[in-house]
Amino acid sequence: MRALVDRARLETFMQRLGAAATERADCYLTGGATAVLIGWRDATVDIDLRLVPEREELLRAIARLKDELEVNVELVSPGDFIPLPEGSIERSISAGREGVVTFHHVDPYAQALSKIERGHTRDVEDVAALHARGLIDPDRLLAEKGGSWGKHGFPHAKTAPGEGPSQCGMKLGGGWDALSIDRRSRAPIPRTGDSQRAGRVRTRSAPRETDPRRCGSRSAPRSPAGRGR
Repeated sequence: MRALVDRARLETFMQRLGAAATERADCYLTGGATAVLIGWRDATVDIDLRLVPEREELLRAIARLKDELEVNVELVSPGDFIPLPEGSIERSISAGREGVVTFHHVDPYAQALSKIERGHTRDVEDVAALHARGLIDPDRLLAEKGGSWGKHGFPHAKTAPGEGPSQCGMKLGGGWDALSIDRRSRAPIPRTGDSQRAGRVRTRSAPRETDPRRCGSRSAPRSPAGRGR
């Protein structure tokens, strides 16, 4: 069984990945990795990331580091599940640099939209944490929801195994009310004003690309069954 990834283990992973690179690359972190580095989670099950470009030397390094550090790594990003909102690449947040690898957090709005689309309890908590840290604004998130999904709309949230009935009511309106998740015995996303993943790395059946928009868009949403958000 792999170990949980705390901040120290994650930073060691980043340092060793950077040391393995001989050419420049960008690494976009998302999901639990973002939560651990920014500080609202102590640990995560997976290190979810997207490499741009997906260089063989880095893929080999990740496979090696998975065993050395006993961690799970998934090549995944919100763009594997939803069409990203316009400007997502520009809104990525710097997460530091190790050697010739520059690390970024995927756009908080893209992360929040993919979490809302999936709608598990931890996703709800993560969106609330992004809001509490001033990384997303509910009115802008609502606007991005419309711009990102367009005619596709938001599908109903999936229910995690053993989680019980769940409904995602994406009502039209303003603020958090329009993004609230109606759950049985689950706390909703707060209303406005509340303070608050060769051993080969598993991928999401996505082609390799060098375009930064690979942390990027698809023409239609994919299944949200994966954990990488």
